[in-house]
Amino acid sequence: MHLYLESLDLFDDAEGTAESPGSSATENVCRSFNSSAKKAWTRICLAIEPEYQIHMRDTRIAKEAWDALKGQFACESLLQKVRLRQQYYSCRFRPGDNMFEHISHLRSLHDQLKEMGVNIDDKELQYYWLSK
Repeated sequence: MHLYLESLDLFDDAEGTAESPGSSATENVCRSFNSSAKKAWTRICLAIEPEYQIHMRDTRIAKEAWDALKGQFACESLLQKVRLRQQYYSCRFRPGDNMFEHISHLRSLHDQLKEMGVNIDDKELQYYWLSK
């Protein structure tokens, strides 16, 4: 969903980081801002399978819908973070495996951790690899 909204340049509305026009903004600027916010909310609601749309029922803006989705489907618990970190550090390339699939798997784990706010920096990786 994140990438879908990014591709439409609507993710800032969903995150609530879109810069709202000031009080001195023209009517066209305000109309454009409101239109973008409405599109983001609509796209989120329409992209959800019918059985999950119940979570969107009480939302009126894109940020509310995005937060409802994150609250329902994002597994950001400490246990989930530890499990993903363990998978990340135990991932090994074995002779005969597909290098592209291995790198894709590592990137996927890294992206999931990053999405949860876990930052794995280069020093941490160096320490891990040198300790093996």
